[in-house]
Amino acid sequence: MSHLLYSLKRLKICLAFFFASIIVIWSFILAAIAVANSVGAIIISGAGFFSFNNDVNNMTAALTNTSVGYGISTSNIYSGHNQSFAEFQSAVSQMNNNGISELHIYVSTHGNKNIIQFSDRTVSKNEFISAINQSSASTKHVVLDSCYSGTFYNDLSGVVGQDGTVITSTDENHVSRYFTESFFTGKLSDYLQDAETDENGDGKVTYIEAMGRVKRAGGWLPNLGHPKSISIPTLSEWKQIFLTLLMLSLVMGFMRDRSSALSVSTGSVSLKPPYANLLAFNRHIYTFALKWVGGIVVLGIAGVIVVSGHLKVIDLFGTLFCAPLVAYILHLVMSLVHD
Repeated sequence: MSHLLYSLKRLKICLAFFFASIIVIWSFILAAIAVANSVGAIIISGAGFFSFNNDVNNMTAALTNTSVGYGISTSNIYSGHNQSFAEFQSAVSQMNNNGISELHIYVSTHGNKNIIQFSDRTVSKNEFISAINQSSASTKHVVLDSCYSGTFYNDLSGVVGQDGTVITSTDENHVSRYFTESFFTGKLSDYLQDAETDENGDGKVTYIEAMGRVKRAGGWLPNLGHPKSISIPTLSEWKQIFLTLLMLSLVMGFMRDRSSALSVSTGSVSLKPPYANLLAFNRHIYTFALKWVGGIVVLGIAGVIVVSGHLKVIDLFGTLFCAPLVAYILHLVMSLVHD
């Protein structure tokens, strides 16, 4: 009879792991789809000068780069040459309708202090910022390439969100240099696609990293790029996940210890070695749990690659670091059931 009960308990555990595996795998896939579809970009020129159009093409290539760049899906990019202000406002509305939560905005055009030029009219700084404010995206990255674009910098910094970025091609007192393309955008777009720009080795080149190279390369143009960029640092998603799992494992370890102590106090007989409850670790159960988690991770990573076409290095290492903690938490759950 005891063997039958033990077999039923093992069967319940296996079924629970099976259904949990299905849920986790689909969560990986759905998360990859959600992330890929929640990032969008508006990449436009506001005047018909041919170098502005080249800037749009260069930035489109940079932001859609999936090897080291932001890898934005082309279906979530609005790009156009010689755009009117009404078309820009319409593009912002379109991004809202698409549910974009992280929006990249790039504009290359003529400008002067506190104004920029669109194909239909001159737009003031306040009008431009008001249009950006219509975006429902919680995070915005704004790159403005125009003469005296630095006059927009401080006001733009207040609307991009906590993790947003503001970059202007020059400061408030200088013009932006052009030939067949903007010197600034040419360098920025090149460095966004260059793996050597990835200073922290996380597999993703950011605006901050690219701007660092732009500033270093612009010695003969001291006002190339103003300023380095603004971005408020926060814990990365993987750090938050890791710390959450660590805290959860500590709490569950404490609960397991309390549960075991209660069973002893009510007269249960324990065959565990001394201090087993204190250690809250069973090698055999943990090995079993780790195999399950490892299988789920492999299938989840495969699903992400199938859906998104690539997997960033930081996501791979984050998953590998978190997997043992997930296995430990599952091992604690199984230990409670087993007890």
